[in-house]
Amino acid sequence: MTETGYGGAVDCAFHCGCHLREDELLVEIVDPDTGAPAPAGAVGEVVVSTLRRRGAPLLRYRTGDLARLIEAPCPCGSALRRLVGFAGRVGAGALLPGGDNADPAAARRGLVRA
Repeated sequence: MTETGYGGAVDCAFHCGCHLREDELLVEIVDPDTGAPAPAGAVGEVVVSTLRRRGAPLLRYRTGDLARLIEAPCPCGSALRRLVGFAGRVGAGALLPGGDNADPAAARRGLVRA
């Protein structure tokens, strides 16, 4: 994303997600409805704070993107955390009876309950 400068993450050489540029960014996953921190490993909204930008810093910038943050070591050997399972955008799709969201992008990725 343009707002983070050079992009927020880099695709893993083993294709195990996108390694975060943690020297430049603080990335959090929050509940899209409340803004509260999401449980570890849960899908939520990606929130970004820039650590070194002076001209236009971002403080807890809500991107609208849905993903999971993985803190476990990566098979490629990198110690950087990874974003995985990009699940679409907050508010995309249509609300179904029972509270589920019919988001075509999430359905293609297998992230919607059957």
